[in-house]
Amino acid sequence: SDQHPIESQKRKKPKVSDDIADKITRLGNKKLWRQVLKEIEKAKSLGKLSSSCIKEAVGAMGKSGRYKEAKNLLLQLEKLSDQPIKIYVHNSIIQAYAVNGMWREALGYLKSILDSGTVPNMITYNTALTSFVNGS
Repeated sequence: SDQHPIESQKRKKPKVSDDIADKITRLGNKKLWRQVLKEIEKAKSLGKLSSSCIKEAVGAMGKSGRYKEAKNLLLQLEKLSDQPIKIYVHNSIIQAYAVNGMWREALGYLKSILDSGTVPNMITYNTALTSFVNGS
């Protein structure tokens, strides 16, 4: 056959939840947190809410400094997934506190991460330190 081997292969259709997670990422990068929450509600109503959607939404809330929304989403993620929460999701919560200069809350959350046995990374500590700068 004259058809290129790659063209002849069937392409996998992305999951709806992956499309939603990608959209949430794009909205989060633009700090459009209200639209992110709408996408989460839409995913819920479609029965397509995945842990990747929530992880991206927590990140979006962190970038926007929406710590209450980020923590609420984290609670949903904990209910939805039987896997341990990845450190980058926790970093988003600390980032949300840091954006608001809430260093006590950022350090308290860092302590809870340490107490849970989750291993922080350099980003975790740098983000917590940023909360000091923004809080002074």
